[in-house]
Amino acid sequence: MINLSSILFVQFLHFFSIPGL
Repeated sequence: MINLSSILFVQFLHFFSIPGL
């Protein structure tokens, strides 16, 4: 089971990584 913190962190970085798409 993947840690929820890791998922949230990845989602957070991915969300900010995209300049509004």
